Amino acid sequence: MAIYWVGQTRGPPYRTIQACWAFGPWDNLSDIYKDAYAYAIVVGHVTEVVETDNYSTRYAFKVDLSLKSNVKNYMVAPSTIIIAQSGGTIDGVRYVMDGDIPIKPGEHLILFLRGPFAHTHYIAHAWWFGDLGPWGRFVVREGKVYSLSALGLVDPEYSVKGVDGVPLEDFIGQIRSMGEG
Repeated sequence: MAIYWVGQTRGPPYRTIQACWAFGPWDNLSDIYKDAYAYAIVVGHVTEVVETDNYSTRYAFKVDLSLKSNVKNYMVAPSTIIIAQSGGTIDGVRYVMDGDIPIKPGEHLILFLRGPFAHTHYIAHAWWFGDLGPWGRFVVREGKVYSLSALGLVDPEYSVKGVDGVPLEDFIGQIRSMGEG
C-alpha cells in the first residue's frame, strides 16, 4: 500500500490516508457478494482493539453467525476472529483510509471480509481477515441493518442500495439466498 495523499477529515482525532488501490464501487448486495471476493461474511460484535501499527489496526470480533465460509479454523478464542482495518497510528496521530471511519469496540456489525491472511510475526495472532471498507461493513441497530452512508458516517458515494432499515433476519435471508445460486 502506497500513501500518496494525507489530509484532515471531519475533524480530530484522526486523519485519512488514500492508497494507490481502491475497492468498488459496489452499490448493491449482489455485487458485493459476487464481485468483491469476500471470503467470509460474518455477523457479530467488535470486542476490543488487539493491536495497532503504522498501517493497520486489528480487532477481536466475536462471531455470532457465519453466512459465507466457515471461519472456525481461524478462531483465536471461542467464536472470535481477528479482523484488520487499514490505518494505524503514526506519531500519536490516528490514520484511516479516505472515505472510511475507524471500527469501534462494542459495534454490532455485519462484515464482508477478505482473507484469511497469515502474519505469524504478529504476537497476538497468526491469522486475520481484512474488511472491504465502507461497502463491506454494515451496522446493526435495534434489529435493523444500515450502511455506513445511511447513518451519515461516510460519504453517500459508499451507499449500498436496498439494505437501509431492513430487519436483520431479512438481510441474513438475502445473503443466504445469494449463496444458493
